[in-house]
Amino acid sequence: DIYSLILRYLTGEALVEDIILLSEWLKTDEKNELVFHQIKEYWDGDVAVNNYSDSLQLYDKVLDKIKTSRAQSNPSIKKRRGLIYIAASIAAVFIGLFIWFNGTKALSETHHYSLISGEAVSEFFLPDSTRIFLNKNSRLTYDNTFGDEYRKVQIEGEVYFDVTRDEQKKFIVDMNGSTITVLGTSFTVKNRVEEDYISALLVEGSIKFEADNQNIILAPNKKLVYNKSNKFLSVNDTDIEVSTAWKANLIRYKSLAFSEVMKMLEEHYAVKILINNDRVRNIIITGAFDRNMTVEQILNIMKRNIGYKVRKIDNVTYDII
Repeated sequence: DIYSLILRYLTGEALVEDIILLSEWLKTDEKNELVFHQIKEYWDGDVAVNNYSDSLQLYDKVLDKIKTSRAQSNPSIKKRRGLIYIAASIAAVFIGLFIWFNGTKALSETHHYSLISGEAVSEFFLPDSTRIFLNKNSRLTYDNTFGDEYRKVQIEGEVYFDVTRDEQKKFIVDMNGSTITVLGTSFTVKNRVEEDYISALLVEGSIKFEADNQNIILAPNKKLVYNKSNKFLSVNDTDIEVSTAWKANLIRYKSLAFSEVMKMLEEHYAVKILINNDRVRNIIITGAFDRNMTVEQILNIMKRNIGYKVRKIDNVTYDII
């Protein structure tokens, strides 16, 4: 039931499965997103930070805001009055569930939220409507102070951000001592525990990166790489289309040597590809593959155009001959 999912999400009790289901519900119909964001906006406002002991008082507060404030501030909402009353009805159910679920728990208690992807790219929306894509095996965490004075998140893995602009509340990505600060822009960040570097690339706008008394303002189409061990920071040009292809679930390469593309496949599929054909090693190729394809499917498709033979040695090793 979607009302229970919303309840668990807003009170910090949601499991990974709950978050995935809620995200799917939001994507099925733009009306769902409107309803959810109306409830979430007022939950994060003065309703959420005050301790209302009377459920009717709390319900009336949400009901009045959804029915009047939105319509007054945005004429287009008046045209969707039916949706407003739907939102009010959901709010009534949600408030009742919240009072029942929490009992004597204080409304001011800090709640932590985690968005987690598994073996596939996952799309989510943050409370400020910021859109994010989590690459596989990634996590983004925030708490219910998000949006009070600033918007702060922590990440592990790789995340694409399309940040909703807010001049008054900075958006901060915290990576255990290193931070990226923006007001509203699109960029990606990669910070995996098992890797000794942090990388970020800017699609548009600007971002500020800070770490160990170093700071830099990154320009669009630039990629920074920061070494966690030796504190070395470098900035280079990057191909945004190639570097962000993962959020569309693609493996994209442009004007790369065949051997470099094989390294990409090795990393993505956790396999070993031996090249024992000097003729194909340095051939320059361009293309893209769906990441849901198997490595064998990709190698067999490429061999038709390039002209080589592939031999499977074991479950994780392939030989190009």
